[in-house]
Amino acid sequence: MSFTNNLEIEKVHNVYDIISKHFSTTRKIIWPKVQDFIDTFHPNSLILDIGCGNGKNMGSRKDCIYIGLDACENLMKQAKPYQNCSYIVGNCIDLPFETNSFHYAMSIAVIHHLSTESRRLNAIQEINRILKIGGEALIYVWAFEQPRFENETSQDVNVKWMLQKKYSEKKENDEIFYRYYHLFKKNELETLISNINTLEIIESGNQYNNWYCVVKKIK
Repeated sequence: MSFTNNLEIEKVHNVYDIISKHFSTTRKIIWPKVQDFIDTFHPNSLILDIGCGNGKNMGSRKDCIYIGLDACENLMKQAKPYQNCSYIVGNCIDLPFETNSFHYAMSIAVIHHLSTESRRLNAIQEINRILKIGGEALIYVWAFEQPRFENETSQDVNVKWMLQKKYSEKKENDEIFYRYYHLFKKNELETLISNINTLEIIESGNQYNNWYCVVKKIK
C-alpha cells in the first residue's frame, strides 16, 4: 500500500499546512470523553497521539510520557513545549514505532481524512500493531448523521475552511480552502475495527457529532 495519496496530499496535508495557525486557535479544549480516557492512564505509561495537531490532548498527565505524531509539521509548531512530550512528523498508516511499544494511543478526528476503506483499515491496524497487549486506544471520526450534512448524499465530502486574512500570507482577503472527509455512518467504525481479531471494543458512542470507540488489544 502506498503511504501517500494525491487526494489526501491536496485536500488534507497541503490545506492543514496553510491553515495551521488559524486552525490551531480553534482547537484548545480537550473533549470530555477524551479527558475521561486520559484519566484512565496508569502512571509512567507511554502514550501515542496520532494526528496530534497542536498537541491540545497532550501533556495534561505529568506522570506519563507522550509522543505526538502528525503529517503537518506547521500544525505541530503551534504545540506547547511540555517537558514530557515530544513530536514527530509521520503518517498514520505507517507509524515509525516498534510493535507492542505503547500503553495507550489516541486518534482523534484523523482517520476520516483517509480516502479509501483500505487505508482507514490500515490506520487502525497500525494502532493495533504499536499497542502493547492489554493496551487501549481511543478513536474518533466525524459522523455522517449530523445536521450540517442532512442534505448530503455522499459520505465523501469536501468541507470548507474560511482562512481569515490575518492568518493568510496574502493579507488581503479571507481565503477559502476545502478539506476532504469520509463521513462515517453509525456502526461503520465498529465494523471496520471488527476486521482486526486482536482488538476488542470496550466502549462506543457519539460525542460532538463524532463516532468514537475505545478498543483494547487482547492478544
